Parts: sequence; structure tokens; C-alpha cells
Amino acid sequence: MKKERTARLLLCALFFIFLLSGCIQPNETNEVIIGAILPLSGNLSYSGQAAQVGLDVAAEDVNTYLANKGVKVRLVIEDDENNPVVALAKIKKLKEMGARFVIGPDASAGVEAVKPYADENGIILISHASTAPSLSIPYDNVFRLLPDDTHQAEAVANLMLDDGVKAIVPMWRGDVWGDDLYEATKIRFEGLGGIVLDGVRYSPQTDFSNELVLLSM
Repeated sequence: MKKERTARLLLCALFFIFLLSGCIQPNETNEVIIGAILPLSGNLSYSGQAAQVGLDVAAEDVNTYLANKGVKVRLVIEDDENNPVVALAKIKKLKEMGARFVIGPDASAGVEAVKPYADENGIILISHASTAPSLSIPYDNVFRLLPDDTHQAEAVANLMLDDGVKAIVPMWRGDVWGDDLYEATKIRFEGLGGIVLDGVRYSPQTDFSNELVLLSM
């Protein structure tokens, strides 16, 4: 189900890019190069691999549609390892290849890292998974296919209070996605009368394997 949903989102994204591609010219081989930055390895590899499947389906469908139009889409997928530094290097590589449209990055931290470069170089980013509220910036080059986490924070805070939770000790991922979701949930929960105690902000590279082993015993 997740792969099917991802495929639909990315198919919509690729058709959207095709509709916009009238503003760019194909290269000398009549190709429109579409880049993608996905976490094919690292701790979000499950998401990146699902997105890769969706993009392969989307590219095939788009090129079937374009079969008699003298132009085709060439999809170039780069692995950012769910690492913002790598994501920035990958978007620079894609620009050198001629990509003006890039799908991704998957994570909000990756979008945050590449956004200034995309804005400065006229690259359109279409992220299918980024949801950090602070990245909802008017008139930039980022288009996101999902709503941001504002409503998720409201729903989580309401659910906790409905379940009788009066106080929480938060533990959240220390990047733009985790920080934004934590802050939005804190504001909502406290606004409804709940108490948010000091919590733990952990590094995205934290390895919980030892703790998981202990929990399983």
C-alpha cells in the first residue's frame, strides 16, 4: 500500500514537471533530464527505495505518453544517504547534468540543506515527503506534495488529552523535522492545558540498537 501511494504521488509529480517543462528546452538528444534525490541507503532507505519504484513507474508512463512527440524524460536518481551534506552535493551534480527539476529530497533536513542552492540556481524542487512547517515559505522554489505537520501536531495533542495524558516528557529527532513537530505539538498541548516537561533531543545519527536489545529481553 505504501509503495502504491508513493507511486501515485510521484507519478503526479512527474506529470506536473512535464506540464511545466514547456519553459525549458530538451537537450541535444531531445531529452528532458529530471533529477531525483532519495535516501536509497541510510536510516530512511525504506522510503527512498519505495520512491524509486514509484519514479520508475512514473517515468515509464510519462515516456509512453511522449512516445510520438519527439522528446523523452531521462530520470537520474541520486542517493543522499539521508544526509543533508550529501544532498547538497547531489543537487550540484544534477545541475551540472542539466536538471532543472528535482524530485526530493525525501526528508525535511535535506530540503532545508538544498533549498538555498535551488532558489539561487532556478531549480524547482518537488518533495514528496517533507513536512516541516518552517519550510512552508511563499514564493520559493519548493513544492511539497504533503501538508505540513501543523495538523499532525494538533491531532497528537488532542489525542493525548483525550486519552487522559496531562503531562508529557518529549523525545524528538534533532533536525528541522523533529524540532518543528516538537514545537508545534508543545504549543498545541500547552494551549489545551497540558504540561510539557524537559525532554530529550537526540541526534539523527543516534543508534538505538542496544536499547532495543534490552527491551526485547
